[in-house]
Amino acid sequence: MTAPRSTAQHRRGSTPRDQAMRLLAEGVSVSETARRVGVVRTTVQRWRDTPAGAETLATATASVEQKFASALEETRAELLGALPEMGRKLVTIAREGDPSDALRAIGMAMDRVGLPRTQRIETPAIPMDTSTLSAEELDQLDALLARIGGR
Repeated sequence: MTAPRSTAQHRRGSTPRDQAMRLLAEGVSVSETARRVGVVRTTVQRWRDTPAGAETLATATASVEQKFASALEETRAELLGALPEMGRKLVTIAREGDPSDALRAIGMAMDRVGLPRTQRIETPAIPMDTSTLSAEELDQLDALLARIGGR
């Protein structure tokens, strides 16, 4: 003969009250918690509002927050590790596809790893060899650069 369900659950440390507090800590409503645990809503409220219930809820909330923080750090580390590959793919998209898609993807990647969008990334100037240009071509180049603010 087996022990009644509540006694067996109690021995494993998972009473309906503990289950309810864990669900509440995960953000489940009181009504939904009551439905899942198999009790009326007022019972869940009463459990929650007792000193022991508040302590159990606080412990469950801390556990949920710790699991979330761990998962978040793991995900963030994985994204940081994948940045070089993402960068290469984004450059390919920018060169061969729609640049607005690349910009959205870059913005999303930067947001996820905590890089501010306002951070300026500068690339070195490409050296120009103007020794083969004629005087007329040099004048045209100077005029174009002046027009775009380059000189």
